[in-house]
Amino acid sequence: MKISGTDISEYGLRLLKLTDYYNLPARKQILGIPAFGDNDIKYEPRRAVVTLFGKYKDQDDLATAVNGFRRLMQSNTQHDIVIGGRNVSVVGVPIEGFRTTVKRNTVIIDMVMVIWET
Repeated sequence: MKISGTDISEYGLRLLKLTDYYNLPARKQILGIPAFGDNDIKYEPRRAVVTLFGKYKDQDDLATAVNGFRRLMQSNTQHDIVIGGRNVSVVGVPIEGFRTTVKRNTVIIDMVMVIWET
C-alpha cells in the first residue's frame, strides 16, 4: 500500500484490512437545477476503515515508525492511496486522524478515510 507515493512498508507497516469500501455505491446528490452535462453527476464521499499492522524488534523502533507514519499523514490534508493487490487507487482524507493500539512490540493503526470518487 502506498500513501502519497510512500510505501508503508518503509515504516514496517502492512495493510491488515480494508473495510466498508466495497459497500453499496454512494448515494447521488440531487441537483437543484436539472442539467445534462458530465459534471452534473456528483457522488457522496465514501468512508473506508483502513487497518495497518506492524511488528518491530523493540519499542524504540515501534515509536520511530509510528512517528514517521504520523509525519507522513500530517504532511498533506489529501492523500493519493494505492493498494496494489486490490487494484484500488483513490484520493482520501483521514478525517479523525488515526488510533494506535500497542501490544509489546506490535502496533495496529486504525483510521477512517473519506474517499472521493467521480
